[in-house]
Amino acid sequence: MNNSFDCTWQLLTSTCVDSDLVVEKNDTIINSSSINQCPRYNVSKREIFVVDGDSFILGEKGRAIIQTIELKFTIQKYFRCVLTLINSSKITSIGKIINDLFICDPFQISYENDIGQQSLTFDIEWKECENECTYKKLEALTDFTVNIYKCKHLADSCGSCLLLHENYHCIWCETDKSCHHEINSSICKPNHIISSSMGICLDPRLRQIYPTIGPQYGRTPIQIYGSSLGKTPYDISVVLIHSNRTEYPCDIQIESYVIAQSFTCQMPSLPTGIYTIKVTVHSVVSNDQPIFHIVKPTINDVYPNLGPRSGGTLLSIKGKHLTIGSKINIFVGHQACSLVENEETLISSTISDDENNQLLTSSVSQFESYNENEEETIQCRTSKLAAINEHDDNRKQRFVKRQALWIGTITILIDNFTETYSNITYSYTEDPRVYNLSRYAGIQSGGLPFLVHGSNFNSIQTPQFFVEYNNRQLFIENCSVRTAESMLCYGPSFKWIENETKNKSSILSTATTMILSTTTMSSSSATIITHSLHSRSTDKNHCFELKFGFFMDDVEHVRNTSTYVETFLICPDPILHAFNDDGQRIQYRHDYLSIEGSNLLDVATINDYSISIGSYPCIITSISDQQIVCQPTNRTIEKLIRKKRILLDIHTKYNEHAIVRVTLGRRVYTLGTLIFTSNIEKRSLILYYIIASVCGFFLTMFIIIVSIIFRRINSKRTRQLNRLQNQIDTLEMRVARECKEAFAELQTDIGEITNDLSQSGVPYNDYPIYCMKVLFPNATDEEKYMMLHNIDIPLEPNRRNNVRQGLQFLSHSLYNHHFLLVIIRTLEADKINFRLQDRMQFASLISILLQDNIEYLTEILKILLKELIEKSLQQDRNNSKILLRSNASVAEKMLSNWFAFLLFGYIKERIGSPLYILFQSIKQQIHKGPIDYFTNESRYSLSEDKLLRQHVDYQSMIVYVIQLEDDKSHLIATPVPIKVLSCDSITQVKEKIVDHFYKNIPYSKRPSIEDFDLEWRIGSHMKLLRDDEKVDIPDSNGFLQVHTLATYKIHDGARLFLSIKPGVNHTNTSSNSSLFSSQTNSAGLAHGLTGCYPTKNSSYTKKLDDDHSWRLLQGPDLINFRKDHRFTNTIHSEQSFFNSRSEQNTHFYHLVKPTDREDDGRTLITNKLVSEVYLTRLLATKGSLQQYIDSFFDTIFCLADLPLPIKYLFDFLDEQAEIYQIFDSNIIHTWKSNSLPLRFLVNIIKNPDFIFDVQKTNVIDASLSVIAQMFMDSCAAGTHQLTKDSPSSKLLFYRDVQKYKKLVEKYYDAISSLPTVSTTDLDQNVIIIKEQENQNSSNKRTNDFNRTYALYKLYNEFISRYKTSLRIAMINDLHNKQCQLVAVFEQIVTLMESFELDI
Repeated sequence: MNNSFDCTWQLLTSTCVDSDLVVEKNDTIINSSSINQCPRYNVSKREIFVVDGDSFILGEKGRAIIQTIELKFTIQKYFRCVLTLINSSKITSIGKIINDLFICDPFQISYENDIGQQSLTFDIEWKECENECTYKKLEALTDFTVNIYKCKHLADSCGSCLLLHENYHCIWCETDKSCHHEINSSICKPNHIISSSMGICLDPRLRQIYPTIGPQYGRTPIQIYGSSLGKTPYDISVVLIHSNRTEYPCDIQIESYVIAQSFTCQMPSLPTGIYTIKVTVHSVVSNDQPIFHIVKPTINDVYPNLGPRSGGTLLSIKGKHLTIGSKINIFVGHQACSLVENEETLISSTISDDENNQLLTSSVSQFESYNENEEETIQCRTSKLAAINEHDDNRKQRFVKRQALWIGTITILIDNFTETYSNITYSYTEDPRVYNLSRYAGIQSGGLPFLVHGSNFNSIQTPQFFVEYNNRQLFIENCSVRTAESMLCYGPSFKWIENETKNKSSILSTATTMILSTTTMSSSSATIITHSLHSRSTDKNHCFELKFGFFMDDVEHVRNTSTYVETFLICPDPILHAFNDDGQRIQYRHDYLSIEGSNLLDVATINDYSISIGSYPCIITSISDQQIVCQPTNRTIEKLIRKKRILLDIHTKYNEHAIVRVTLGRRVYTLGTLIFTSNIEKRSLILYYIIASVCGFFLTMFIIIVSIIFRRINSKRTRQLNRLQNQIDTLEMRVARECKEAFAELQTDIGEITNDLSQSGVPYNDYPIYCMKVLFPNATDEEKYMMLHNIDIPLEPNRRNNVRQGLQFLSHSLYNHHFLLVIIRTLEADKINFRLQDRMQFASLISILLQDNIEYLTEILKILLKELIEKSLQQDRNNSKILLRSNASVAEKMLSNWFAFLLFGYIKERIGSPLYILFQSIKQQIHKGPIDYFTNESRYSLSEDKLLRQHVDYQSMIVYVIQLEDDKSHLIATPVPIKVLSCDSITQVKEKIVDHFYKNIPYSKRPSIEDFDLEWRIGSHMKLLRDDEKVDIPDSNGFLQVHTLATYKIHDGARLFLSIKPGVNHTNTSSNSSLFSSQTNSAGLAHGLTGCYPTKNSSYTKKLDDDHSWRLLQGPDLINFRKDHRFTNTIHSEQSFFNSRSEQNTHFYHLVKPTDREDDGRTLITNKLVSEVYLTRLLATKGSLQQYIDSFFDTIFCLADLPLPIKYLFDFLDEQAEIYQIFDSNIIHTWKSNSLPLRFLVNIIKNPDFIFDVQKTNVIDASLSVIAQMFMDSCAAGTHQLTKDSPSSKLLFYRDVQKYKKLVEKYYDAISSLPTVSTTDLDQNVIIIKEQENQNSSNKRTNDFNRTYALYKLYNEFISRYKTSLRIAMINDLHNKQCQLVAVFEQIVTLMESFELDI
């Protein structure tokens, strides 16, 4: 009774009535105010368990106590207990009240069904009289259930029996292998009883494992099903035993464990082989030991190999072992390819329940049915091509754009196994487009062919044509692709003729749409359209207009083609009249066969009709709208008469071989039987004479024409041979001249380089600029500016304090190595989303934030390196040489940064000057010869790829340049001689002039080349020199050569005038400091490291910023810092003279015309010399630079003033090799080479602009890359045998590499013999260097990093992105309670998430 309603309960009738209807008040009436007086009962338990057949009493203290409340004994006199079964049948017993407790008479219940348990609900009923009254249900405060059970049917194995709840009191009997109640234990032998208190079953069984085959190193999870598999996952241990008896543990996944029935174990990274699975439960080894195969999946072919950009192409991937493992993913480059499920089932092992019939044994014979060499096919459907950044070199999967194709390599991921097949690719092409149809009409019966013209049809495998009716895509027809621009389709059919039925199904499988079109589905639509066609047949416009489109994979825009072009007309079938009379027609042998009809040319053409007589064709000669005429061939007539059927029986009504049929699309008209007469007329002799004369005339003309053609071909061949001989002679002369020039160039004196270098200093970058270039090579200008300037992140004032506190907490927490290591490990565990570029960015941010405390940074780095070494050796000990070879981990990038911090002073003091001299010598040697302005190919180079292979006529010149200041002629300076080449473009000449005038000024402080004009004085006339002139006219192919000194006919010794362009402020141009400031060391050497090393506790006490530093970046500052001309000079210089011709289809070139390039298939052999002839120039360039290369290498591998960090790291690697018992000297040598030379030295060799304030052009970069590769070859362990087919760069320095190898080995051995450097020694060295730096103001750090911005980027790009994973990792970390990692992390997140960036 609810108090909100005025209701009354009548006890005798068990009804609820309105209180206003109750007149008499007595004990049988209970109103809402006395709700507590309602009679009811309560049971002390919710349920009890009773074994089948056992007698039990409800209400006694041993079972369940039943307490009655507020019974009305004057009325409620008789009680009974009721147990209700599931089928609503009831079992009752008498109930009575003894000492305020309700007790039922004994129950004894049993059932015959093989059911483990039956639940019965309990109720108490009462009545007021003994005979005539009906029982009423007494209200219960709680539900009570009686469970009758049979142990035998509750569990079928020992493990499941012992895991039953203790209320069941079940035991396992080994005598009959069944589960019994403990009261029936007498049927078992004493030593055959296993109870839950013992907990150990003697027969753990395995019924099934999945999968049975996995990929190598795939860490495939194995699902194992069985019985008696323990109570907890900790009761089980699984090992995989290799055929060589080596055991490998298989880790149980706790969350997958199903008590006693199944579990999943994560196998380790294992090579290929046959493994036996051994399962042990409570030290009891299962007799079932299934076999698990580990194989290497391979992909052999992919079909098709191209498809549209919109995706939807069904790829068939063929290979071996592709349907193994537990999870398969396919990628085309970085594009996912959705796997299409097929009917193949993976191999699984099943174990019989019969103890004597074990299907899983240690024998391999059970897998005889599995053919390891059988080729398998899996299918996947490509996804839509996403936006691709083709300049992103850090992607694991790169796409290359070639001839409007996006090409991606095929990658297969099976569990943790990943394999990319670089030789198997798939191309994304542009989506196909439909331009027009050869006909826009069809007939009712369908089948008329028409051509579809468009583009990129070759990327579609099964295109389909459809028409729309009532917004439904019906009547789908398959098309066949003929070329990339055309495909053949057939008109749709709206009914079938001659009772021929055929179900047509066309399935368009896409990610979002599946259309099933069959004749059955479209029958109603076809009936409507057919009726409409008949109703319009008498009308002039009797055709039916329908929209149409095409299904081409997932390409959407071709599905609504008719919306933009035209509609497709469906017209009635043409009418053909059958033969008269009885369906027969007599035909003379040489007469034409005419067929009458109507509407024959409304839609169809003569090529659409096909006429057959029997099984032989009849050639159509003419057609009109009402008649078709055809001529039977002589062969047709002869074969028909030879049958003699028609001649013997002229009254035959239906002869199979003479039936005349007309086929139009899918409509076949049967007109009747054709009968040829036997009266063959004589052929006319005149006809024979005419035919013979005509044939003779044509034969004579043919012979004359062939003779003329043969004579002309023979003459042309002779002329070509003579011309080819002349070309070969010319080629030999040019080759001899080139070889002679190359030999002379080997003797060239390059002493001028040394003189120039002695006058100019070494322009080193500042330490912050150096760090930014090494740590963040791909950072944008804005990011560099924010990192190097104390500019605050723009925040709202009311949120500033929260952000400051959050960043301070984060800065403080980074010095808790447990907190930092949890972040690093958690992020690196995400192999998919935490990409290579993210790892590099994350490692550099951590390094920047910890570089103030180098001791702590070293400690973290050592921990990460130890983990990386251990992981590498666990995965593949035989391939341990790849350690530290790439930037695939945070530890490897942090090692590079660690070297960058500690070796900056060593660079300035020792190796900076030789490297700068080498850079300048390469630059001057390259500038001695021609350089193509567009292709960056040069006459002198160490790289074969950048070698100018074409012959260029040029001469060295000296021009005298006068610099005009402010257009005042009276301030003319002294002419300065400048070395140039006659083939130099005007921009190249200006570069050489500016480079000479400002050679003592760092590159970032020089004015832009675009700010100058160059003029040539001819008498009193001044000629402005430009790369092109507006009056120049391109050649017939649209090519235009830029102007050179030779074009202007400037002679040796000419005077040129360099002036500032009007409107350009010379002062601002030349003195404006760029985004990155530099310093110049006149002596070429610097002493000491930078002062970037704080005291041990500085990071804990140093504030992120002062109050006054929290300022917003103003608008002008934000704009001005982007205008660094060093980043725009090259772009402006290349595009300045293109703008004037942007409206024309003009292609510029300098020395190498695109049609003369070696990779152009149209090039004649005379347009270029043999490539290998020009390789002698590589020797000439190498000979000129040899002494500078040797000087640089000798400086690197010199032990004088060896930095302690190098010795410290090498000792650490030696220590790790000793711990892991690695005694192979080649492996240790490789580790050291992968750490110092590869991680650091190669980077500064290839990128000298990281250290110096210089310009590194592409042509110089190519030569530096060859030197860097030679440097790594010299540091590599072992020897490499070269052949004549080896790259030219390796052949060029082969002897030098052998010499440098000995130098490297001596260097490594000498370092090993030096005294050991401890962590304390390294810290003391850092402190000493810092003190020296503070004393030397020239080397003192002039700028600091913006820690606030670095902390913000660390949080925003990584911690916030992975905060869920980080929170879980910190909760599960062992040091969570000790260090309160979760609390600190939550505090940081709370503070940081309370602001919004407002830029």
